[in-house]
Amino acid sequence: MLIVVSFTGKRRLAAVAVRRPAEFVDRWKVRRELQQSEDASTLVPRRVDPFDAVHAALGVKQCEQCEPEFRATWEQILGRVADSSYHDAGATLAIAVWVVTRHTRPERAVESGVAHGVTSACILEAMERNGAGHLWSIDLPPLSGDWLGSTGVAVGKQRARWTYVRGSVDRHLAPLLVEVETLDLYVHDALHTYRAMTGEFGLAWPRLSVGSVLISDDVQMTKAFEDFDFAGGASLVLADEDKGGAIGLVVKRRAVKATALVTDS
Repeated sequence: MLIVVSFTGKRRLAAVAVRRPAEFVDRWKVRRELQQSEDASTLVPRRVDPFDAVHAALGVKQCEQCEPEFRATWEQILGRVADSSYHDAGATLAIAVWVVTRHTRPERAVESGVAHGVTSACILEAMERNGAGHLWSIDLPPLSGDWLGSTGVAVGKQRARWTYVRGSVDRHLAPLLVEVETLDLYVHDALHTYRAMTGEFGLAWPRLSVGSVLISDDVQMTKAFEDFDFAGGASLVLADEDKGGAIGLVVKRRAVKATALVTDS
């Protein structure tokens, strides 16, 4: 969900150069990288019900709670976003993170990319229902006027479970993973280039515990997801009907850890 700064806002960019010179450099690096052409993925996503597919990938039976819980929560989350954007999660990604979070009950989750915080909110609301978990989110916030101050607005009351790390993934992911140590869920939705995606996968995958999940948005944009060696993983690629893209999901299996849902009392 990384959004590149609009260069009509030169005054804001100049202010960043003065106050945060490292961030200024990171923004220019992103702009140059996005100008490079890359081969699109050859993966063929599955056009199936995402609730069924994600439950099956986790090795658990489709439950009665997940869909109605998600639908109610999804409506609330979208109600917090005045103007939705292409950079926000579509329903397929949101369903995937909801089902995964509810069933695998991650204690430590990390995501790259925030934008309005739609994915962040889905994870946090699911964690709250689980009664456990913390999410760390890395994002280089946009500078354009329409986006100013709107980073994470979709996140509701669950901010005690959330740590927002401002800045580029390149700069902050590695030290964050050292701090977090073991991962239970990783979600990529930042810079969708081959270098950036494979770099994130390479850092996150070794730290994911057995039974944990890596999810990537927009895997159709490069060959990163299909080329990466997810050793010991079982993958699923779902069509994102809302945005015309594809979602990649990999379960780190030797033995899958998935639990029955905790229902509200």
